[in-house]
Amino acid sequence: MFATWLSRMALVLAGTSAVLHALGMWEDHRVEALPGGRRPWWVSGLYWLCWLLMAAGAVYMLASD
Repeated sequence: MFATWLSRMALVLAGTSAVLHALGMWEDHRVEALPGGRRPWWVSGLYWLCWLLMAAGAVYMLASD
């Protein structure tokens, strides 16, 4: 249903995702550099969610070939 719309937006979505990922990693490293360096639980959750979504995207791309 959204295939034609998403295909036109693929570059924008990929660029936005890359920028958000870079900002998230920058913030993660900033938090780790603070005294104590402990991450809140939700930061770890978002980290693993990001990896899960990237793996799901890779599987989807390989399977749809």
